[in-house]
Amino acid sequence: MQLINHSSCSTQLPVRYRLKPALILSLLIFLLTAIAALTGILNPGEIYGHGNSARPFHFVDMVTLFFALPALLLSILLTYHGKRIGLICWAGMLYYLLYNYIPLVFDVPFGILLLPYLFINALSLGTLIIILTAIDVKRFASGFDSTVPARVTGGILIGLGFFVILHQAGDIIMVISNVSKELQSGISLIFADFILAIPSLFGAGILLWQKRSFGYFTGGAIYFAYGMLCIGLLLFYILETLFGGVDFDFVGFIIISIMTIFCAVPFTFFIIGSRFAVDNDQF
Repeated sequence: MQLINHSSCSTQLPVRYRLKPALILSLLIFLLTAIAALTGILNPGEIYGHGNSARPFHFVDMVTLFFALPALLLSILLTYHGKRIGLICWAGMLYYLLYNYIPLVFDVPFGILLLPYLFINALSLGTLIIILTAIDVKRFASGFDSTVPARVTGGILIGLGFFVILHQAGDIIMVISNVSKELQSGISLIFADFILAIPSLFGAGILLWQKRSFGYFTGGAIYFAYGMLCIGLLLFYILETLFGGVDFDFVGFIIISIMTIFCAVPFTFFIIGSRFAVDNDQF
């Protein structure tokens, strides 16, 4: 199905079959996520309960609705216009939503949003698989293999994987030793890190390090996803301080800002690589 037709685009996106099913599922994900986030924003007490422990979810919904979902639409639009970088960002935003909503399934009190959360996770994972299996990795790698420093970018992803392990290992030890009861609520994030973040960081990093064709796609998607997650967390800090009556976490803000740079700088090589790659006018 040819979606647009303009003279600047002449060849096909590096996919083995059309992405219309992924497009339909992504729009469904957008709709479900928007409804869930808006419901949480308008009815925080009913959805998340009362008290300080429920307040962060309200700001997570704001970041999702006004930051993540527009980014998802923009990535789809870039793909619609035949941009390979859009394909990377599209996969990255699906990863973003999956990483965000796995913990919410466990952390949010049982209620009307549980089913939407489960569907968002299932559809995000399924759509991500559709996109990953559709990529013609050898064609996709052309342009990226000459502009992306594979050893450096792959090494950074592997390093981030070790960082996540060490960070979560510390939290696990504190939970087990009952040093901090507040960390009990972070077990779902530990779960998400160990089943999703750590395998993907190491997997994409190793593929990039070995200069495998598939690594240029997965590596770019992971860098974009974590860059967006970091920016989302920075926005969360700001919202929590402005509207939540919480003291500004200056140290946390600086650490996440540094992590954002660690994701943004390598991702620029993928942007440059997409400029050298041949883009197209078809889904």
